[in-house]
Amino acid sequence: MKKNLLLCGTAAALTLSLASCNSAGKVNDNAEAPTDSTVAVAEAQPESTAFDKTGVYTGVIPCADCGGIETTLELRADGTYSLTEIYKDKKDGRFESSGKFQWDAANACITVGEGERLMIRFVLRTRERVSDIRQALPLLGDLVPSAHVVTANIHPTHEAIVEGPDEIILTRARTLPLSVEGLELGPRSFTQTNAHVASALYEQAALWASHPFADGRLPESLWDLYCGVGGFALACARAGFPRVTGVEVSSGAISSAISAARHAGLSRRAATFITDDATSWARAQPEADVPDVIVVNPPRRGIGADLAAYLDQCGAPRVIYSSCNPTSLAKDLAAMPSLRPVEGRLFDMFPHTTHAEVAVLLERAGA
Repeated sequence: MKKNLLLCGTAAALTLSLASCNSAGKVNDNAEAPTDSTVAVAEAQPESTAFDKTGVYTGVIPCADCGGIETTLELRADGTYSLTEIYKDKKDGRFESSGKFQWDAANACITVGEGERLMIRFVLRTRERVSDIRQALPLLGDLVPSAHVVTANIHPTHEAIVEGPDEIILTRARTLPLSVEGLELGPRSFTQTNAHVASALYEQAALWASHPFADGRLPESLWDLYCGVGGFALACARAGFPRVTGVEVSSGAISSAISAARHAGLSRRAATFITDDATSWARAQPEADVPDVIVVNPPRRGIGADLAAYLDQCGAPRVIYSSCNPTSLAKDLAAMPSLRPVEGRLFDMFPHTTHAEVAVLLERAGA
């Protein structure tokens, strides 16, 4: 008899849930075995226990651009785990992580994560209860020891958005350290939650960006438009770029990027981050300041006709386009005829979905 475990996530947190237990917590021998290949199988423990946390769990997760992700999770009696993920047919497709896990007996759920730090945001209609939350911070720390950043977001209007305009940070820590490229996440910023695949994406972009040009010259300057918390810019800075500039409309994301850059020991000249609209900022720059490489990582709508026209005409010899929407990607590429696609790579950023991230290397003729 075997227990079936449903593998639910592969990002900074991974959750394993029992898939075939009855309400009494015992294995249901009559339940049909799941046929989805997302199921990982482990040897059963005696029926006298609801679940023995220790053991090795293996399985193959579907992958959008490879033959599957061979996954091995070892849970140890001391509360630690190790996770190995191997992307089949990928030369750089092995990822390993380790840390501590927690067992939720009530919901038959194990949660394992890297760093075990949390950001907790309280979304409030008014500021009236902020003082109550501030006074309760010691209790919150006792109840949730992994709480690293706690904020109160003031969202006074009833509308279909998840946050309001004002953010009150209640802890000394203002950002949450991430396991990807030394990045940091602020309360009003965005980052990819699939840490392993995001790391591979940033590494690929840095490799493309730093490759010598046809004349042997090495790229020296880079713009990261729609930079978010600075993933591409910081990866390229670590790869040796003397100057990188990130532009993002979200001031919270820029604050996170600046913090990560300073913690990485990068000077303001080496890594500059600016709060502005990417298209407006790029068009306002002098022709002499156009960099060797421009990275764009827009939302699903794409970069749009205005920025596409600018990139097509600005003279930058190399552009790297990271896209989560193939439709807008194709439309934008068609609007940049002077830039030819040289190489592309698909990243399974969103496992078990029909979505993926695609990175394309574009070069100008003669570059």
